[in-house]
Amino acid sequence: MGTVVAMPAPAKRDRSDKPKTGHIAFTEQRLEKLRRPAAGAAYIYDTEEPGLCVRLTAGAASYV
Repeated sequence: MGTVVAMPAPAKRDRSDKPKTGHIAFTEQRLEKLRRPAAGAAYIYDTEEPGLCVRLTAGAASYV
C-alpha cells in the first residue's frame, strides 16, 4: 500500500479584524440605541430597505 502522510491542521483565522454585521428594522429609537464599537467598524443593515446600511465607528455613524 501507499505511504500515509500526516497533514497539519489548517491555522485558525483571526477574525478580530472582520467588521461586525447585523440586521434590524431601522427606526429612530433603534438607531439611537446602537452601541458603537471601541475599535474598527460595525455594519448594520435595514431589514425593510434593501441596500441601506449604517456604519458605526468609535467616532461616527454613517449611512451607506
